[in-house]
Amino acid sequence: MEEAAAVAVASKSSGGRGGGGGGPAPFLTKTHQMVEERATDEVISWAEQGRSFVVWKPVELARDLLPLHFKHCNFSSFVRQLNTYVSTHYTPLALLAYLLG
Repeated sequence: MEEAAAVAVASKSSGGRGGGGGGPAPFLTKTHQMVEERATDEVISWAEQGRSFVVWKPVELARDLLPLHFKHCNFSSFVRQLNTYVSTHYTPLALLAYLLG
């Protein structure tokens, strides 16, 4: 049985990575697009409170969604990159506020 992977989201702190123009980094924008897409809710969706998202089906995410948004289809790489934002650029409160503007 697959386990869902809950991913805590964080709020923007000073600094952070952007696309050079002050906007969110492409990784964050693409991740937000995947989570927001209603058609993918069985694979990845916002958690009930909307302060985090859950990867319900990691295999399907890697196989079907990651290649549409990124140059790879490796779930571990996706999680590793996500963790760089949570642990070094953002405080563990709400990336949701940053992503939604």
